[in-house]
Amino acid sequence: MLTAERALYRLLGWVLDEGEALRILSAAHLLTLRLPVNRKGITNNLQRISRHARQRDLAPDELEALFQEIAKLFTLLIIDHFKGPESWPELARAARLDFLPELDGLLARGRGALLVTPHFGNHPLFMYALACRGTRLDAVYNYGTSFRSLAERYPSLRLHDVGHAAAEILKTLRDGGAVLTLCDVDYFPDNRTVEFFGAPYFPPHGPARLSLASGAPILPVYALLEDDAWRLVNDPPIDPAESDQAGIESHILRSMERRIAAKPGHWLQFRDAWDLAGNLAALREQLKAVHSNRMLSGLWEKVWGPFRPLRGPRRGP
Repeated sequence: MLTAERALYRLLGWVLDEGEALRILSAAHLLTLRLPVNRKGITNNLQRISRHARQRDLAPDELEALFQEIAKLFTLLIIDHFKGPESWPELARAARLDFLPELDGLLARGRGALLVTPHFGNHPLFMYALACRGTRLDAVYNYGTSFRSLAERYPSLRLHDVGHAAAEILKTLRDGGAVLTLCDVDYFPDNRTVEFFGAPYFPPHGPARLSLASGAPILPVYALLEDDAWRLVNDPPIDPAESDQAGIESHILRSMERRIAAKPGHWLQFRDAWDLAGNLAALREQLKAVHSNRMLSGLWEKVWGPFRPLRGPRRGP
């Protein structure tokens, strides 16, 4: 669907170079982040991170700099998304893919690999890069099946809706493929909380349970912007054979704490991450929207599906 934001980007792309378009869209996103509904949650997140990692509050100028960084990174993510799948090879070539040796080593063992990332930097770049190289990958997003057209260019890639993917991605892992999922949002909390930046937080039990059920190791990954170029990195893998569910969750959260504390402006979390009741209510509304979208997509597929070309078999290890 052509959104107002996508239309604005295309309009700017016709009359301005990419640098000017980036500056205008970043300024627009910064204004949005400063709205009271967003500013309070982002400020609470940044101050909690600073108090835990640095034992002090951020000064007003430090907060403003981080707001500008968040706006810029979110704009870069959106622009790359708007460019479409035909741009993925160029985006992958421009990034430093430092995580690939570790991932290839894990996949070579035949146990699959579960890549987990928070909403940190340009996190979809992991999907772009792996799709371009033909790695068998299942990616889980809010409205994954809405972007089916993105995957049609890349037979090794499958996109799934959150909450409707467990059986398929478990099979992919057991078959030795890779799965990419977000680990800082829990749509189905099990009423447990653990410490994250010194306060109660829903643990990432979904990735932990998938890892234990499949035997696939977890690879925490992060997209860092360095000198105006993206570097995709990983922390050490987490072997489910060496830990239980609580231990895996703790490894993921400690990895997130280290990376987010080092670059708090990379965390694109616009709600107060520790407002558990408020977040749960918002996520339930998102799940209702996902369900409605699946129903509409299914109806559209019944009408349009017979006229679409058949898709070839999946490639990749």
